[in-house]
Amino acid sequence: MINALLMLAALGIGFGGSPWPAFAICGTLVVALGIPRQRESLRRYAGQPKTDIVLGMLFEVCAALAGAFASAWIGYGLRLLLTHLPAR
Repeated sequence: MINALLMLAALGIGFGGSPWPAFAICGTLVVALGIPRQRESLRRYAGQPKTDIVLGMLFEVCAALAGAFASAWIGYGLRLLLTHLPAR
């Protein structure tokens, strides 16, 4: 739920004309808000090989960052599209 709200925020900030700050802010929040859950997962599997768990976490974070990037730039593109459409 938090990631979806952050993607919406990135879209809104990107629509406001600032896609890079939107990605920077929302991407940082995606990473920071996921840390407690990741620490708990690592604690749960203490004493076992963690390579698969860490790779899964890395994939999840990278996918969330790609989503923040795409949301910010889609918002900006939507703004450009709507401002450059001819009025009829």
